[in-house]
Amino acid sequence: MVIERIIRYYLSRSAKAAFVFRSLRLQASRENSGMEAYQRLQFDLLLGIAIERFVERITHRCGGYEAALTQLRADPQGEGVCLDTFVRTFLRDFLLDNPAGACFILQALARREIAAPQPGAIGTMIEHMAVRAFADLLAAKTEEALEMAGATMEEP
Repeated sequence: MVIERIIRYYLSRSAKAAFVFRSLRLQASRENSGMEAYQRLQFDLLLGIAIERFVERITHRCGGYEAALTQLRADPQGEGVCLDTFVRTFLRDFLLDNPAGACFILQALARREIAAPQPGAIGTMIEHMAVRAFADLLAAKTEEALEMAGATMEEP
């Protein structure tokens, strides 16, 4: 599967991804969604890659960790952050911008709550729900990562 190859590539090139993976595995053990272990592993690594890329992107665009954190909290869809745009692009890059990919995301995040989507075609609705659920989780995890990065930058 394409996702597995991408995940292996990122794990082999990034020690940071391994650290993120371990922390996400702890979260996954608390939030068991009924997924198979290999699917949970794939999702956790996908989320870790998304966090790493998103933190790098908004830190660069906003001019530092503090400014990125402030902008993310103030307006996640605003200039410099554009959370939903990032999530849609990210899911497209990983070939998850279809009903099957949306089901994969929603299965991993089955216990999370989101607002009901606008009525429409089923495929469109589940894709919208997957983007919303993934974006909400990504925003929360990115805040944590930015807070940790900002704290380590302040220490001597």
